Amino acid sequence: MTYEARLEGRFYQNHAISKGSRDIRLLSLQPGHFTDPIKCEIQNANLDQESLEYETLSYVWGQSAIRSSILVEGQMIEVTRNVENAFRYLRKEDEAITLWVDALCINQRDKDPFEIFHHFASDKHLYELPGFRYNNDTKCYEFTSSPPINSQFHNQFWTGFHKVTQSPWWTRLWTIQEAVLPPKVHVLYGPFRTPWETFIRYYENSDYHYLSCCVQAFDALPQQLAGELATHKYQVTYISRGRKLSLRGLQPPFFREIVHAGSLNLASDPRDRVLGLLGLANPEIYGSFFPDYTLTPEKIYESAFRTMIHEYRGNPECFLGSWFGSGSSVSQKSTDNLQTGGQVSNLPSWVPNFATSIDRRRCKAERNRLQLYKLFYVSRDTKSKLSFGDNSTLHMSGQLVTTVGLVHDLPQNWRSTRDLIQQCLKSIESIKATLGCSGDLKAILRVILGELFYKLTTTWTDIVDIVEDEAFSFEALLQAGDSTQIRNFSECIVTAVCGQSFFVTGDGTKLMMGLCPLHTQAGDEVWIFYGGNVPFVLRPLTGENKEEGFYRFVGDCYLQDIMYGEAFDDNRDWSEENGRQIVIK
Repeated sequence: MTYEARLEGRFYQNHAISKGSRDIRLLSLQPGHFTDPIKCEIQNANLDQESLEYETLSYVWGQSAIRSSILVEGQMIEVTRNVENAFRYLRKEDEAITLWVDALCINQRDKDPFEIFHHFASDKHLYELPGFRYNNDTKCYEFTSSPPINSQFHNQFWTGFHKVTQSPWWTRLWTIQEAVLPPKVHVLYGPFRTPWETFIRYYENSDYHYLSCCVQAFDALPQQLAGELATHKYQVTYISRGRKLSLRGLQPPFFREIVHAGSLNLASDPRDRVLGLLGLANPEIYGSFFPDYTLTPEKIYESAFRTMIHEYRGNPECFLGSWFGSGSSVSQKSTDNLQTGGQVSNLPSWVPNFATSIDRRRCKAERNRLQLYKLFYVSRDTKSKLSFGDNSTLHMSGQLVTTVGLVHDLPQNWRSTRDLIQQCLKSIESIKATLGCSGDLKAILRVILGELFYKLTTTWTDIVDIVEDEAFSFEALLQAGDSTQIRNFSECIVTAVCGQSFFVTGDGTKLMMGLCPLHTQAGDEVWIFYGGNVPFVLRPLTGENKEEGFYRFVGDCYLQDIMYGEAFDDNRDWSEENGRQIVIK
């Protein structure tokens, strides 16, 4: 009999939970010394009970083959070594403690969806378990209470801190929800425990020292370590931002933004990409969205995104990002930097493939572009006209602007700012050669920047002065600009080009340049949706599937000379009444 079957036969029948109830199972960890056998009892509780208090254990399941035995209601049960170790470090000698531990409190076969969804907001304290100590990796905790001693201590500190930050616990998708909702959070590492605020202070202090006195020391860090610390900082900062909103009772961000930020984290079940974050969504909008694990990922994704569209009140802003186009043929180059958390297919092209895991660099660039969305107003003051049709189709109203003629690669992988700029220089020279006399350097640079420098900083004039110099090169920029200017310049390039290609229109009229999703192809069309701030790329159905007015969704784009409504000046009849109706499959 399997481990899961034994649990189901004994505990889940005796402690059954009715669907639709607000009951959960809790574990009572009995007192004992560190080396004593671990004994537990199971009890049912109701979340509406005023006196209900319990703590949650958040941890990585670890290798299922490495198991230990504990006593649960007098029966010997196998659990992973991580669970056993956590119980030993948490157990008190003189009193029992009440815990919620998913491995024992949830029927893993049925997922007990209500328990997963609601219990996090009701617990009072979360213990987070990145791992257990090995050799010198607890030096990073000693550092919080001891002054720096010598280089050996510092080496041990970095080694230990690296092991803590690289624990797979930080990249679990469920970690986000588990860490955001409880009022108190402690991080455990072997016998050491520290409040969540310790990590916040660490990164606040590191930012202060980097900007004031220690820039050379930080720049001397090995590139891999610096990148890993940047990723960990992003994870801590994002969770901390969510905790502030939750603790203050403020309205959460749009659920689409929450799921997008969670794309950095890993999930073994693609349905968790949505359901594992549902506790962070606005309950007024998603309160009736029941986490049903009997549904396929495709059904969950489409249902969730329909609700997201409702949350955005139909604004095309919800269609930003690189996770669209599942229904179209996506080229290999568009998936080189993506890691999927499970196979999800047969999605309508307008529904995001939430199973796509986006790397940190692209995730940050897309978040920046989302924040910049309102700087543009490509559709002027028109109102969104969006509706759902039969067979998972989406009906939109707008205007066809132009056709994609040529698509050119832009840098997607670079080792440093200098490497990025050098790659951009090669791309610009290649684009100029392709366009011939039409390849104006300043115009190409403005496109690669996406006009972001002009909107985000006060140094655009200085950059233009350099660009207009006949002897311009990116090397000249590196020599002429100060470090802040160069950093801002490279940040704008990353925001504009990461996850995007350069394209030129090809409908035989005015030649325009722009930025588009990586899987854009020649022959795709650029559309303005009414109510949208940026244009979008669509792919007409061809071949056996060809139908007039039917399209596949590709993604959002940037196109020079239309981002501020100029197309409506050139086409006076583009009123909402004259909008073209299209169907996206």
